Amino acid sequence: MWVLCCALPNVGIALLIVARSHGVAITRSASIEIPVLVLSAVAVLWGLRAIILVSRSIADPIRDVVDAMAEVERGDIGRTVEVYERSEIGRLQGGFNRMVAGLRERDRLRDLFSRHVGADVVTLLVQRDRSLYRDMRDVAVLFVDLAGSTQLAATRPPQEVADILNGFFQTVVAAVDQRHGFINKFQGDAALAVFGAPLHNACAAADALATARDLADRMRRLPEVDFGIGVSAGPVFAGYLGALNRFEYTVVGDPVNEAARLADRAKSLPGRVACSGAALARAEDEERHWRTETSEVLRGRADATEISVPVAR
Repeated sequence: MWVLCCALPNVGIALLIVARSHGVAITRSASIEIPVLVLSAVAVLWGLRAIILVSRSIADPIRDVVDAMAEVERGDIGRTVEVYERSEIGRLQGGFNRMVAGLRERDRLRDLFSRHVGADVVTLLVQRDRSLYRDMRDVAVLFVDLAGSTQLAATRPPQEVADILNGFFQTVVAAVDQRHGFINKFQGDAALAVFGAPLHNACAAADALATARDLADRMRRLPEVDFGIGVSAGPVFAGYLGALNRFEYTVVGDPVNEAARLADRAKSLPGRVACSGAALARAEDEERHWRTETSEVLRGRADATEISVPVAR
C-alpha cells in the first residue's frame, strides 16, 4: 500500500522534475504543474482509499472478535469466528476459537464432575478454601433404603431392576434438591443425603425432616417399591477422604450410622419414616408434623434412640 499510494506518485513527480531540468523527454521550458497536480491528486485519493481498505481489513475482524467475546460473556460458548488470513489478525481469530473450545471442554468436564460429586462440592473445589476440606459440621442426615431389593434382583431381569432403581434414585434426587440437600452417595439400593454440608444451612434439620415426609409421599407412588427413611442430626466430620490421587467428599459420624439404622427400623413402621430425637430437637418449631413413637436401642448401638414418626395428615 505504501509503494502504490506514496512511493510511486512521489517518484513520478521527482522524475518529471529531473527530466525537465535535464531536458530529457521534456523541454526545459515545458510546464509540469498540471502533471504534478494530477499525480498529487492521485496520491491523495488513492491513499485515502487504501487507508480505508487497510483500516477495514484490521477493524472488521477485530470487531467480529469483540462481538463474539460479548456473546461468550452472555453465555453463548458455541460462538466462533471465521479465520480468513494468516497475519496477526488471523492468529487472534484462531486463538479466540481455541479459547472458546477450551471453555466448552471445561464446562463439559465440570458438568460431568458435578453429576458425580454434586455441584456444591465442585464449587468448594473451585473456591480452593482449604478450611472447608476438613471441617466439623452440625448437619442433618437422611438415609433412604429399599426393602426387598435382593428378592427383586433374583426374580426380575437385570435391565428391569436397573429401571426400577433409576426411578427410585430420580425420585430421591428431586426431593433432596428441592430443599438444597446434598446427595452424598448412592449405595446399591440406598442413598445418603446431607443437609448442612458442604454448604452451611441454618435450617438443615427442618429441611431434612420436610424432605423425608415429601420423599415418602413420592415413593408411595412408585410401583413395586417398599422402603425405609431415617433422619438423624448432630456433629460430623465433613471433608475429603481417600488418597491424593483419588478421594471423595463425605461425612463421617454417629448421625450417619443412626440415620441408616433408623431407615432399617422404618421399614417395619406404617409410614416407613422415622427420625431421631436429636433431629427433631434441632428443627425447633419449624417441623410440627411429628410425634414421638418409642425409644429403643437400635441394632449395633449402645444408647437408646428416641424415635419419632410423621403425624398422619
